[in-house]
Amino acid sequence: MERPKLKIPKTKFEILFDLLGLIVFIVTTIFVAQHWVDLPDSIPTHFGADGKPDDWGSKHTIWFLTAIGILTWIGMSVLERYPHIYNYMNLTPENIEKQYKMGRILVNSLKNGMIFLFSYIQWIVIQVIEGSTVGLGSWFVPSTLLITFGTVFGFILYSLKKK
Repeated sequence: MERPKLKIPKTKFEILFDLLGLIVFIVTTIFVAQHWVDLPDSIPTHFGADGKPDDWGSKHTIWFLTAIGILTWIGMSVLERYPHIYNYMNLTPENIEKQYKMGRILVNSLKNGMIFLFSYIQWIVIQVIEGSTVGLGSWFVPSTLLITFGTVFGFILYSLKKK
């Protein structure tokens, strides 16, 4: 079936989530910039499974998360505009608009989830340097995996249920 390109307006959820993601990302970037001069030359650049820093590097590496966040935001925002290229199960002429919308909301959720994740890691790096915390916490990896895969599988199950 040739998939039509439908013009579907963003939902209130997508607009709100984008706004929240942008605000968190901008505030975090400002937070990092404000702390830049006080950062030591060596900062945590990797955290182990226990959530504690296990590798250190140049303070300039903190901006990699900002750069990755910007590239992710732009790339996934572009991807959101083309829901007809996503892979769907049970796509029919009757449910195509709903499936497109759900696919787009999934991409939006993952995009903003990554923005929150990168922002949190940058904030934690500075907290570790200031001595306010010792790391991400042992809950970080399992909860990140659960949220990411839970979101994807949740959308898949919902899609199958709604056919």
